[in-house]
Amino acid sequence: MGSEIVTAIAVTVLVVVGIFLVHTLIQIRNTARKAEEVLAHLERELPPLLREVRQAASHTSRIAEQVSQGTQKMNAVLEAVGEGAEVLHLANSLLRGSVRSAAINVGAMAAGFRAGTLTLLERLFGGGDRDER
Repeated sequence: MGSEIVTAIAVTVLVVVGIFLVHTLIQIRNTARKAEEVLAHLERELPPLLREVRQAASHTSRIAEQVSQGTQKMNAVLEAVGEGAEVLHLANSLLRGSVRSAAINVGAMAAGFRAGTLTLLERLFGGGDRDER
């Protein structure tokens, strides 16, 4: 009787372990099938996605290069504008100084010419009254 109980317990344990192993193997098989489906999906979807990423990276690189070239051109234009403004400022300063100096000289010459002419006329034609002019 004791050996029959041990045998029954051993058979019961083996049946329970067998059922557990069968259930575990079914879950492993289902998991492996799902993993294969995911890998197949990735194999279909990943190459086009990688192509698009490469194209986007290439496009971004070209845009960055164009922006860099545009910035360099803009810097050159701004430098030229700055140099032109500096030249214009110098010319303006020179003209102001020259025109002011020339205006003072012309004004002085005109005043001197007028005074000399009046003096000459007074001496030639006699002491006319200055208020009559």
